[in-house]
Amino acid sequence: MNRVTNRLFGFFFLAFLVGVGGLVWQFQQGEHFHFDMQTIDEQRTIAQQVKGIDLKTETADVVLAAARETSISVRLVGEAPAERKPTLQTEVTPDGILRVTVVEPDRISFFFTPRTRMELQVTIPAAAYQDMQVTTATGDIRAGGLQAKRVTIQSSTGDVELNGLEGDRLAVSTDTGDMDLAGIRGEVSIESDTGNVEDLVLTELGGNVDITTDTGDVEINVEKKAAVRLDLKSDTGDVEADWPGLSYSEQTDHRLDGSSGAGGPRILVRTATGDIRIR
Repeated sequence: MNRVTNRLFGFFFLAFLVGVGGLVWQFQQGEHFHFDMQTIDEQRTIAQQVKGIDLKTETADVVLAAARETSISVRLVGEAPAERKPTLQTEVTPDGILRVTVVEPDRISFFFTPRTRMELQVTIPAAAYQDMQVTTATGDIRAGGLQAKRVTIQSSTGDVELNGLEGDRLAVSTDTGDMDLAGIRGEVSIESDTGNVEDLVLTELGGNVDITTDTGDVEINVEKKAAVRLDLKSDTGDVEADWPGLSYSEQTDHRLDGSSGAGGPRILVRTATGDIRIR
């Protein structure tokens, strides 16, 4: 009797899990349940001169671009449930930092979570800024044509795409988001758990490059090659480097330590299982 009871319990428990899983999937798809979705289109114009940019969102994607404009345009577009309609906050601090925050209400519950689709679009005058910081939780980040001494980009699961940056230092960190960074000039620091550095294109080595990732692959392309020191290591992945005049102090399938010329910047890459390619 106990055996039959246990089997029945196991059967009904499995059926319960399958039912719950299907319910969660349907809610996430949002196809069979009605939510009061509202269109979002909110725009602000910032006429004040600023020396820094600080953007923060949770699920909204961020698009940051420089253009021949005299003022800053901030626009939030997309759609969200009425009960989760976000708030767009803008502020210029006394020290000249533009802070833009998309505040989203807490989710109703684990099951009742319809998808939101939002994009924060920020266009700034083409000029040299002191600091730029962009932070998201799950939103993707796309930026290009930037000039700033220091740029910091952080995302948990969102991907990062940056096309064009002139500055002293770029710092990018993600948990699982991939990175595609092109036209970069300056010192670079990248940290990720499982995200790939799919294509880091440097116009030249303007400073040290430090990259750390657990499982992601790393590919770096330096367009104007000069003196350099390479310090590359992967626990299980392959390591390759194509650099003219490179001499090695250590070279194996998973480790490369070498240099070309004297006094050049350092490229340091560490990954557990990812491959490393320098071109």
